[in-house]
Amino acid sequence: MAKDTHTTLGIEQANSFEQIFNFRDVGAAVNEFLGKRVVREGFLFRSGRLDEATPQDRAKLVQEYAIKTVIDLRTNTERIVRHERSIAHESSNSAPKNPSEPPLSSNTHRILVIGKRLELALLLKLSWFNFFKTIFLLILGYRLEAIKIMSREVIIPQGLGGMGRMALLHSRKEIRRMFEILTTPGGSSFPVLIHCTQGKDRTGLMILIILLCLQTSPSILSDLAIDHDYQLSRAGLLPIREKMVVEVTGDAGLPAYFADIHPNFVEEMVEFIGQHWGGISGYLTSIGLDADAMIGELRERLLV
Repeated sequence: MAKDTHTTLGIEQANSFEQIFNFRDVGAAVNEFLGKRVVREGFLFRSGRLDEATPQDRAKLVQEYAIKTVIDLRTNTERIVRHERSIAHESSNSAPKNPSEPPLSSNTHRILVIGKRLELALLLKLSWFNFFKTIFLLILGYRLEAIKIMSREVIIPQGLGGMGRMALLHSRKEIRRMFEILTTPGGSSFPVLIHCTQGKDRTGLMILIILLCLQTSPSILSDLAIDHDYQLSRAGLLPIREKMVVEVTGDAGLPAYFADIHPNFVEEMVEFIGQHWGGISGYLTSIGLDADAMIGELRERLLV
């Protein structure tokens, strides 16, 4: 029986960096849970944001982990806010680095999981009054104020699970783009690092979808193993939880529990994909991909 290691690998790998949190090798996390090597290690990584990465952190990503491709799932607002705060924080010191630039020498792709289609779907759930108020705030550039209205009226009622389901429904173009990057001819995109702000929800959803593609049978790569990788974010984010709570409550106007993992996230997403598309193959087809070819490519590159 696989041992419960929810507090080991996540802490060890996250603590190996100075200012990169919730970092881990997905293959190593899954294999540790299964007690055998199923997913190739050193090919697929996940983490929280990289903006504050120190020179030593960036060197480690390149030299030790050989990261070739970074997939940043954050919104433009998140990146702009981090950039502005970095400038404010470092203005009294040396010239600030630009967090909007890749923090390491790699190919960085910015994929807005919360893209235009998902934003529109969220807006349409608002009352007419709040709909026009939010649009007005966005036009004037008050994005954080607009986000707080959407948080209060839509995101909180949806919860983390509901937001994951909406992303599957409305962010198909963005998810398709991620798969296209992963299957660059010749496997030249790997090793790949996928991240968002905390590295738990949007990143967790993308990693979940990838791992479902590798699930040749539940007995080899179980849903429990996928859930184990997701749950490791609890330990990975522990060192910065207070900071994340401040950002979640202050910037987004969300309750503090949005800084935590959703205990049933993987179970709910797997169930939703099964109910709506009959499984991962049907979902990939629905977003415009050749499911058999895509799954075959990923298995060839990521399975032992």
